[in-house]
Amino acid sequence: MKHPIALITFAVVTVIGSMAALGTPGIGRLYNNILAFASTDADLSKNILRVGPRGAEWELKLKTKGPSDVYIQESGFAPGGYSGWHTHPGLLILTVVDGTLALYDANCNPRILEVGDVFTEDESVHNLVNAGTVNAHVKSFYIVQKGAARRAEADAPACGPGIGLP
Repeated sequence: MKHPIALITFAVVTVIGSMAALGTPGIGRLYNNILAFASTDADLSKNILRVGPRGAEWELKLKTKGPSDVYIQESGFAPGGYSGWHTHPGLLILTVVDGTLALYDANCNPRILEVGDVFTEDESVHNLVNAGTVNAHVKSFYIVQKGAARRAEADAPACGPGIGLP
């Protein structure tokens, strides 16, 4: 072989580059199932305003411009399992079906989530951790630009290793 050093250098760069692209993969994920997927080339637009019996307002605004993909997903995490640091290029609405989770933001501040809690995730760096002693189960609804990934890996913030989340 004429260029063994070039070949070894290429292999090392490829492996390191692949590792960097992984960001901080999660551990302890029991399953991650797509229950439904749909795609639309039309804009999604809905404005709803309701006034309840006591006069309280409730409003919903949804507007996309351009084609979108929509997913419904279910995921499970073993105790101590986590999603890894990541972001979403669109909107994610998630509800806790079983267990207790901690949603860590980019400053490593946790928000404790229990059965029935609903929250949103977006382009902000975060990590979802099963903070309980039993398996945690979540269901999610995503809207992203057509063809975009539902998730983008992210590097751990500087505070991550200090709380045990690489």
